[in-house]
Amino acid sequence: MLNGGVIFTLMDCHSIMAAVACAYKNEGREFGTEPHIWFVTKEAKLTFSKPTPLDTVELQAIVQHMEGRIAHVSCTLYSQGIKRAEMALEAIRVPAHWRE
Repeated sequence: MLNGGVIFTLMDCHSIMAAVACAYKNEGREFGTEPHIWFVTKEAKLTFSKPTPLDTVELQAIVQHMEGRIAHVSCTLYSQGIKRAEMALEAIRVPAHWRE
């Protein structure tokens, strides 16, 4: 089975990148253009629904809404076509220099 910490890390990363992509889109900019947009995790709640086998996983993250610098993201992890975990994450936008 896939370790819970690994699942959290995958879902956290995927959710943060969904927030980044959404912010670029909202600003009418191409992803990755400077100045870079970056978010960090403010809060996350992960709920496991079934064990996750060591197999291919599929992640789906959706930005539910943005409030100023805060992005509210939901993320679901599937394995073998079955929902295995869900995450509700709040990401906060940070200055571009934080990446350096």
